[in-house]
Amino acid sequence: MHEPLLERIRDLERSNRWWKSACAILAAALLAVLVSGVAWVGLYGYHALAANQEALAVERARAEEMRARAAADAARRQAIEAQRKAQKDAEAK
Repeated sequence: MHEPLLERIRDLERSNRWWKSACAILAAALLAVLVSGVAWVGLYGYHALAANQEALAVERARAEEMRARAAADAARRQAIEAQRKAQKDAEAK
């Protein structure tokens, strides 16, 4: 009389172990996907940040070069004006 019940309990325990194992395997797979995804995003973010900083450095260098050229051009114009003024003063004497 107890034999069918004991058999049913064994089947349920076996099924329970199978589901626990399946859940553990699926949890490990999900964890592996999440960890690799986070690592990839972190690596990509680091490379993007480095590229952005490099682009900013290049842009700063270009801006400095433009300022230096503008200052050199202004100094050249000022020198030409001073030379013209000196010539006018020399002609006036």
